Amino acid sequence: MRILLADDHALFRDGLRHLLAGLNRDIEILEARDFQETLDTISLHGDLDLLLLDLRMPGMTGLGSLKRLLAAAPALPIAVISASEDAEEMHEILETGIVGFVPKSESPAVMKHAIELVLDGGIYVPPALLRTSRNARHPLHEELTPRQQDVLRLIVAGHNNKEIARDLNLSVATVKAHLGAVFRALDVTTRVQAVIKAKRLGIFALHDER
Repeated sequence: MRILLADDHALFRDGLRHLLAGLNRDIEILEARDFQETLDTISLHGDLDLLLLDLRMPGMTGLGSLKRLLAAAPALPIAVISASEDAEEMHEILETGIVGFVPKSESPAVMKHAIELVLDGGIYVPPALLRTSRNARHPLHEELTPRQQDVLRLIVAGHNNKEIARDLNLSVATVKAHLGAVFRALDVTTRVQAVIKAKRLGIFALHDER
């Protein structure tokens, strides 16, 4: 497994390197200190498993630079680790299709959990975006069928359509149909929006309550 740490602060990179060493995984760590070096490293190493990215590095221009990185390596999971805790900015960044946003203010334990989650195919959404009152039984329990609840649970876990089809013994076309119903019920248009809203509403444990 190969992970690229892209951050201009050597001390923070050292901290992340130490944290990654404790994951009990065979990880090779590469480093970049600015946007161009990050872009060059991605081009040179086409087998990266994860990019941990600071949006405030030299050469970065916010969402524009992030979208360039996503376009340069569409299959590469990118998790942003940023000093920003602005909810609107976090929403905008997650909407680009990255696999997680981790504020630098989080504890090492939370960062470790977030990195493990995205390495396992999940999407990490910071708690700041999930703070809301949660009903004991959300109305979506009645709007979604049991199978649609299963699909939602697997979306939150980071599964793609083929994996969901395999796990639930369904065709990909049927999964897409269920996915459309889930999106309509949540009033969202993307998987990331679905994950954020499901977690915010406290409905990601729907499957366990049936």
